Amino acid sequence: MNRIYLLIVMIIFVCLSNLQAQDVNKELEEKRKELEKKAVEILDLRSALIIQQAELNQLRKELEKLRIQNEILNDSLRRKESKIKNLEELLKTVKEDKELSTAIIRNIRSSADTLSEEKSIVDSVLTDEEYISIYNNALSMYFNKEYRASMDKFEYLVVANSKHPLADNAQYWLGECYYSMERYQDAIEAFQRVLDLGDGNKSDAAIFKIGLSYLKLGNKIKAHEIFVDLEKRYPDSELVEKAKEYMKLDTSF
Repeated sequence: MNRIYLLIVMIIFVCLSNLQAQDVNKELEEKRKELEKKAVEILDLRSALIIQQAELNQLRKELEKLRIQNEILNDSLRRKESKIKNLEELLKTVKEDKELSTAIIRNIRSSADTLSEEKSIVDSVLTDEEYISIYNNALSMYFNKEYRASMDKFEYLVVANSKHPLADNAQYWLGECYYSMERYQDAIEAFQRVLDLGDGNKSDAAIFKIGLSYLKLGNKIKAHEIFVDLEKRYPDSELVEKAKEYMKLDTSF
């Protein structure tokens, strides 16, 4: 009889041990999944930092370009002011000659009409300063999470002048708006259009975000293809290493 009791006790002990082992394994699996999720979040933050640093460098270049343009415009303004002053002196000199004065006035009016026509033509197109101002305003809205408002401005810039050096940047941040709103398929389409615009400085970032968008959609195979294409096209891009890190992760987003 004692042997039977002993056998029952041993069976109960073994069952309890198995249950404890199962609990430990379950807890370890949950911890592993949590660590994988944290790894993805860290990679997202690092990637965003690299992209935003590149954007900051681009803005610095544009600001320097704008400063140089302002200096050129100021020089041109000073020359025109000098010409106006000379014309005023000329008008004063020939004031007593009515016929000559009339001819000069006629010429001045004709020139004014021509300048007015040229100004109307120029006013219909955004200047670099206006383009950059709208771009910076839209970018500020994006970082304030005003995605829909910033999207309207980015779309306007692309339509207004698709050949502007910042056109690809505007299209890229339009894709980022969709990405932030978790509209990943729309983000993919927006990022794809970046490759045909502007000066191409956002192409590698756009391809990288296309890959991330496919990961978000659960399409790991397509994401892998995109990351491989990124390395082929832009082997020196800082984002290549980040893409490789994502490819090593065996987890869903």
